[in-house]
Amino acid sequence: MTSLDDRTAASPRDARARRRALLPGGIWATATGLAALGAALIPLLFNRRFYYADDTVNGALGQWYHLGTSLRSGTMPMLEPSAWSSGNLHAEGQWGFFNPVVWLISLGATVQDDAALFVTVVKLVFVVVGAVGVHLLARDMGARPPLALLAGVTAPLTGVTAYFDGPSWATGLFVWALVPWFWYQLRRFARGEGGPVRTFVAAYLVITIAYVHGTIALIFVFAAVLVDAARRRDRRGVLNVLGMGVLAALVCVTVHLASLLTGPATLRADRGIFMDQYMSVDLSGLAMSWIPTAFPQVTSWWWVGMTAAVPMAYLTWALPAVAFVRREVWREILAERLDAVVAGVLFFGFSMLPTVVGPLRYPARMLPYVGLVVILLLAVALSRSADRGGVGPRRLLGAGGIILLGAGLAWAQTPQFFGRHAVSVVLVGLAVLAVWAFGQRAGAARRSSTVLLGVAVVAATWSVTAVQHVWSPSPPWPSQEVPSSIEELEQPLRGVEGDAVVVGNPLVDGPSADLWAETLQANLWYIGDRHVLNRYQLLGFDGFNQTLCLGYLGETCPDLLPALFEEREATGLPLVDELSLDAVLIITTDVPEELWRETPEGWRIAETGDRTVLWVREDPLGPAGGVVSTSEGVEVEEVERSKTSVTLRVEDVPTDGGRVVLSRLPWPGYTTSAGEIGPKVDGFLLSVDLPADAVGDEVTISFRPAGWTATIAALALAVTGAVAWGIAVLVVRRRRARQS
Repeated sequence: MTSLDDRTAASPRDARARRRALLPGGIWATATGLAALGAALIPLLFNRRFYYADDTVNGALGQWYHLGTSLRSGTMPMLEPSAWSSGNLHAEGQWGFFNPVVWLISLGATVQDDAALFVTVVKLVFVVVGAVGVHLLARDMGARPPLALLAGVTAPLTGVTAYFDGPSWATGLFVWALVPWFWYQLRRFARGEGGPVRTFVAAYLVITIAYVHGTIALIFVFAAVLVDAARRRDRRGVLNVLGMGVLAALVCVTVHLASLLTGPATLRADRGIFMDQYMSVDLSGLAMSWIPTAFPQVTSWWWVGMTAAVPMAYLTWALPAVAFVRREVWREILAERLDAVVAGVLFFGFSMLPTVVGPLRYPARMLPYVGLVVILLLAVALSRSADRGGVGPRRLLGAGGIILLGAGLAWAQTPQFFGRHAVSVVLVGLAVLAVWAFGQRAGAARRSSTVLLGVAVVAATWSVTAVQHVWSPSPPWPSQEVPSSIEELEQPLRGVEGDAVVVGNPLVDGPSADLWAETLQANLWYIGDRHVLNRYQLLGFDGFNQTLCLGYLGETCPDLLPALFEEREATGLPLVDELSLDAVLIITTDVPEELWRETPEGWRIAETGDRTVLWVREDPLGPAGGVVSTSEGVEVEEVERSKTSVTLRVEDVPTDGGRVVLSRLPWPGYTTSAGEIGPKVDGFLLSVDLPADAVGDEVTISFRPAGWTATIAALALAVTGAVAWGIAVLVVRRRRARQS
């Protein structure tokens, strides 16, 4: 079979025909998208809130709502002083501020009331997008249509995608869905097809989702295609890939520079490199990756013991069909599809790293890309074997042996599940048998057999997915029973003025519907007009989080309540004044009654619920961001304040200078028009040192994300470079067309 890469001498008419055959509107691509959609709907038959779980609820939903609300008001959020250690939004990274797709999702989040339905639809769309992208990539690598369909419909169902990225880590699902499109465009661009703008847009969308593992995957694809172009001694292809790599690197600077420069002040600093065994899949887990009911040996805080609670190492039921591939075909594939081989080695190597590498955690997050490469290579190899007359029935014995090997390892890990593993063996065996039988005839270019092979692939995938969810119907974490109604999520603390803190852990007695009628957690506080500091702690400001014993979902310890009203040595003020808090919501199921029965002076009980008590200040201070204290002899008056700046009129300063302390965190990126930014006060408060000659002046303290100038410059260079390159290519092509 002649591969697409080898058709460099094809006529323009042939090239146009090939492009039309690869368009996503084609019958096979459409069938792939519909089949993937059907497979993705199966979990909803067993758990209608399957995709409304964990970090999607705690993190992404609130982010989308807040970003969408800001966009509708004509602004882009940059800093939220009242959110404190969660308020440096650009440094947080995964908000997707530069991504137009995220903007559309965020705007959509603000115009609907059923959040569970909304996020489910969004995720299903990305599953379809990813499946079609994999289909096109497989076709571009030389896979026959029904086997490219196999690749597209099975790739979104690997264990980590199905049980982690899909239900919880939305940004992980988004970048996975977009990486195949980028890979497809980069391969074509390296061959001189397509254009730089398309390839840049694909890279831009992946990077600006701002999920670091997606950026790493994109870098690996760049490296793989570059190596392949160099192997072919394609100078033009090498230069195209290198040039596009420079533009993509500028986009990476745009997205990740603020996080890198802010990192030393956060909980993500100085993590080191070590293995804690959490979320790490070993080789034994991968050796059973074609058994849909296999639970690998993986530790996590979501389950007890050494065995995973879901089939997270599952890759595809079709993997035993590797036995149908001739040895010479593998030699050809390894030589001619070097980009897939190199990418697979890089993805696999990353997935075997220690579980903590600096700020990076969970190398198992790369398993969807390992599965992607395995499925792509399998589809291409099966296609070539079919084109050469297929293989004899003796190869079925090899496939059966592979199936039994995986089933044996799965049984050894969980012997109590013998029955379900037996069902998996039968189901996978029948599916692989169908691939062999119909693949033999499809290789003879019989249209009916080709269609039947595609139907068999879809039926097998749907059946395996259904059986998988019969025994593993939910993600590995317990349901938090968070309401899906936006109107319900807006009720807790509605109408409370000023900034608030929640003391205690809302989930100490487990979730329930009545709990969320009184309080929320993490980024759900972004929904509605509430200013609560207990947000999702993706980064966390080190000194602040330690002082408030603040957990990653915003939970705090009961001892915080008395600590809020104790005088702090650094400022002489209680912590509640340093933070400019006007309300304290107490989780009474976690905080002992003797701590909240009586209110401090100047505070009163405003509301008592079944699980909470609300204290409010009698004379509110107003939101965080202003002056909380000054050194002796310093007098200032606040003139103007926004989320990113505060302007002060300096009335008096001692001859040796003085200091102003503000209720803001000293994030890298603050500047002052007079004096200088001082050391952090009490471990987490921003200070400004003013000189004596500042008396009578207006001093503005302003914030821009760390490296902001370089960030904007990199973005401008990347976009300008891509557009200029695209125009140049278009002009050259038109001149050549006129000459010919």
